[in-house]
Amino acid sequence: MFFDQNDLQVKLLDVVTLDQEKSDTLNRRGYHALSLRLEADTRLSFRDRTLYAGSGSIGYFPANLSYRRQTVRDRMIVIHFDLNNYYSGSIEMLNLPDPAPVQALFEEALACWNEKKPGFFYHVTGIFYEILAILQQENEHRRTPEVPEQIRPSLLWLEEHFTDPGLSIAAAAAASHVSEVYFRRLFREAMGLSPRQYLIGRRISYATALLESRCLTVQQVAEQAGFSDPKYFSTVFRRVMGCSPRAYLYHWASPEEFAEKT
Repeated sequence: MFFDQNDLQVKLLDVVTLDQEKSDTLNRRGYHALSLRLEADTRLSFRDRTLYAGSGSIGYFPANLSYRRQTVRDRMIVIHFDLNNYYSGSIEMLNLPDPAPVQALFEEALACWNEKKPGFFYHVTGIFYEILAILQQENEHRRTPEVPEQIRPSLLWLEEHFTDPGLSIAAAAAASHVSEVYFRRLFREAMGLSPRQYLIGRRISYATALLESRCLTVQQVAEQAGFSDPKYFSTVFRRVMGCSPRAYLYHWASPEEFAEKT
């Protein structure tokens, strides 16, 4: 996911403001966007998904994605950029408990871009990376809730065995010497999702890294990520990432490499 990335290589294009009311538009851009909504009551629809964007929300919009924006009010600051080392087929939203620090950085980036004093491009690029650092920290904080001591052995066991296609939740529960039913309940209470959902997310995250390596075919990636059925892997990958493994691989591989791996 965009907010998980550690080494995004971006080239800024511009920083703009948008203020609209009662708008219903179809959108598609050839570049990426990161937006902070200052005042918003907006719905974003793409494929079979609809996301809500309210005041204080941060949105990542990938290049070449068609989506519908229906808004009662939408006042935002948007940073447009090119990105060579990340591909996503989905809009990603992050709601901050306190958007003030990030808002100050967005406003500083906008003012600096508009003034265009010597060195402004490097200054705004630095601000952009500072924004990404805050967003990654917030996203990581949400992804790593406090896990009860009682089931930590199971979480470690899942991390060690998630690529095993024969993995079972019962075996994970046994690592903590608790029943499967009790383990599932504690896991959901702590993590906010089921063990199966966690496992799928972990496998897909690993699969994207394997695809980005450009060394394996889609079938080989499925096998190494813990999916015994390549068709099921493709279905799950599309549901999570918004595109097929082939489309993801095509973005990362040259035409020659893509032909060899499909």
